[in-house]
Amino acid sequence: TTISHLFQDGMNVFSETSILTEGGKVFRPDRVVVHKDNTASLVDYKTGNEHNSHSHQMYQYEEVLIKLGFKRVNKYIVYLNNGIIKKIN
Repeated sequence: TTISHLFQDGMNVFSETSILTEGGKVFRPDRVVVHKDNTASLVDYKTGNEHNSHSHQMYQYEEVLIKLGFKRVNKYIVYLNNGIIKKIN
């Protein structure tokens, strides 16, 4: 999996931007790229080993973005210690 397409010049990017939910909870994804077709891509950076809680966190971020009106959210986790990029379905 590659994510170089999410690091092009001129993209609408939000880095570590807080998102407040209806219930008052705050989420702060590492990187959200907003695409022109009303979709978004999430990139979250992790150190250490892969853990189920990482995917769960991405699903929470996705739920918040869907409620904000995005049609689809692509989700990627980048493990910095080994360079693995995992696409979450």
